[in-house]
This record gives sequence, structure tokens and C-alpha cells, in this order.
Amino acid sequence: MYAKSKIVFAIMFLVWVAFLLGCVERSTTGSVFLSSEPSGAEIWIDDFNTKKVTPAIINGLSEEKHSYILKKEGYKDKEGVFLILAGETVSIDIVLEAIVTTTTPTPTQTIIPTPIHPIGCLIFHQADEKIAYNWFSYVPASLTKVERGYILITGVFGAVPPTDNYSQVTEQARAQARGYLGLAETKKYILLIPVIPRPSTNHVYAVAFDWKVFLSSSDPFVQRPDMKVNLMIDRLRGDLQRDGYNVHEKVFVEGFSAGGMFAQRYALLHPARVQAIAAGQSGGSIVLPESSYNGIELDWPVAVNDFPTLVGYKFDQATYKQVPQFIYIGDQDTKNSTLRGAGELWRTQSQIDFLNTTFGATDPIRLRNQCDYLKKLGYNITFKEYAGIGHQFTNQMLDDVFAFFSANRY
Repeated sequence: MYAKSKIVFAIMFLVWVAFLLGCVERSTTGSVFLSSEPSGAEIWIDDFNTKKVTPAIINGLSEEKHSYILKKEGYKDKEGVFLILAGETVSIDIVLEAIVTTTTPTPTQTIIPTPIHPIGCLIFHQADEKIAYNWFSYVPASLTKVERGYILITGVFGAVPPTDNYSQVTEQARAQARGYLGLAETKKYILLIPVIPRPSTNHVYAVAFDWKVFLSSSDPFVQRPDMKVNLMIDRLRGDLQRDGYNVHEKVFVEGFSAGGMFAQRYALLHPARVQAIAAGQSGGSIVLPESSYNGIELDWPVAVNDFPTLVGYKFDQATYKQVPQFIYIGDQDTKNSTLRGAGELWRTQSQIDFLNTTFGATDPIRLRNQCDYLKKLGYNITFKEYAGIGHQFTNQMLDDVFAFFSANRY
């Protein structure tokens, strides 16, 4: 009888706990973290003064779009919008623009203008009405204004798995960017890190220039990431020129895996903007800068036969032919190929079959044969294979990339 009472009591206790847990509602609010350069700006959310200054976190925001205004004496108000998702924190970093006043200097007074782009710190640029993507930039303190400055596009990656959470992709890009700051200082490169989406809904592999990025029927957010990056380059270069830097008009582009696909394909789309590229693994195949092979017409992303109709302008083969390219891969990198099925990147199975039959059934063999083929046609291309290395970016690869770039800084 006593044992039976204990069992009944235990059941009643579990039912009570379940009831209490059921009363806990899912969080329907989120937070925003706002920081500014300089700090100390008043934070207004939805036209309400929060009585907080940057950097600060604002909690309890409803799951919807909100507006913000940052106000600081001596600086222009900065306005923007952000989307709150339940249980998440949005991070916004803002560089405030100083209000320039005209002052006549006295014989003993020197006016030092406030730089448009801060030096020696990673700057977050939130998407705005002109540039649809978030992006980061970094100007090394080691770079002087008398030296020629070079912009390096780096830190590009394909979100794995694809996600609709663009804030998450942005934070991953921030982490990628931070890993390059030391190199930027020692090698004296101006960094530009674009945050390119890879949505899981209506998936488009935008980083890899999946053919769907060129279609007007695709979501505008994933259309033409190359054009969005061009706007970033132009804004960064313009800001630095106004700050007195001598920034070269062409950029370096480097990446591994999905970043390698971005580097090579961006150069195909805009060869006149590119000083040199370094592309590792590149999804297992580079886009051939030719319209056909042995009389067979080949469309994107195997080659560029349909480039004019797909992209909207003629392929500049003569300029691309002069772009220095470093293509590399580990000789054991055979398990991360994009050539595993049509749909995500390849338009038909016949495209995959052509590449496997003509240039080789594994990524290392295929890339080597593609590079050998293009080198014979007069392209400025260098290929390197790393013994015993799988799908990884090694220190030796990193050293070789920057040695290649150093040889092409002119």
C-alpha cells in the first residue's frame, strides 16, 4: 500500500512539473547590440530615446523591423533599420561621420581632418539603400599614404549548411575577417570582406555565381553579387582617396573552396578590375574562358559560350587572358567536389559528364588538366598541387598565395 502511494505521488508530481513547463512561453523578443566609432552616441529606437549610449545592448524588442538613430554632438545623425528575430541578437557597428566645419587656421594652428575610414580597426558596414550586403573593411596602420595601397578581397565563404539567417552569416564573416588582420598589417593589404548570402529558401549558390544569380526571376538579394562587391570597392577606394591614400585601381582576390569559385568567377566577370587572383580547390573545376572545346559549345559554368546572353555583356577574353592566376589544391582533396549532381551549381548532368570525361574524374586531376590546357592557349595561369593534403587551407598555401601576390604588385 505504501509503495502504491509513492507511485501515485510521483505521477502527480510529474504532471505538476509538466504543467509548469507548459506555462513557459517561447520568447517572442530579441535584442540589438549597437556600437559606434567613436563611441558615446545616444541610441534612439523607433523614435524613442533609450537613455543609453554606444556601445550598448537593447533588450526586449518585438519580432519585427525596427528603426534606430545614433546621435552624437559634432557628428551627423546615423539612421537605419534592422530586423529582430525571436531569441536572437542583431549586431550593428556604425562609423559616425564628423560634421566638417570651416575654420581659418592661425599661424600656430594646424587642422587635422578626421579620417573617413578609421585606421587599424575592423569596420563593419551595414547594408544600405545603395549596397544591399553587409561588408567589412580594414586599413592597416602599417600602410603609409606615400605607399601604393592594394585592396584584397578575402574571407568569402559559402555558408554550410545554407541558411536564411543573414545575421549569422555576417558574424561568420566577421570571424573570418579577424583572422586576416595580422596578415593585413604585415603584408600591407587593405581588406574588403563581403558578406554574401546563401539562403536555404529558394537556394541560390550566390558565392559561386550559380547561373541563377543572373536571372531577373531570382530574389534580388542573391542577384549579381559581383555588382554589389563592385560598389563596395568603389566606396572603399573613394573614401581612402579622400583620406589621402594612393589606392591602386585594381584589386587582388583570394579564396578557398567556395571562396576560390568566387575569386575565379569574379575575375571572369570583371577582369579589368583585377590585379591577380588565387583560387584554392574552386569547387573542383574552374570556368573555362572559352566558348567551345574541340567544336563543342559550352555554357556557364563549364565555359562562357552563353556569357553575353546570361550576363548581359560581352566576355572580355583579351583582358582576362592577362590576369595572373594561381590555382591550387591538395592532391588528396577528392571528397568535396561540386560535381556530384545537377541543380545546385551545374545546369545539366551532361555538363558534369563532360568535365569528368574530358579533364578527369577527381578534382586535383581535373584542375591540373584544365590549367595545362589554358596555359597552352596563352593564359597567365599557375597551378600547384600539395602532396598529402585534403580539403584544407594550409600555412604553406597561405605563404604561396601572398608570395604570388607580392610578385604581382606593380
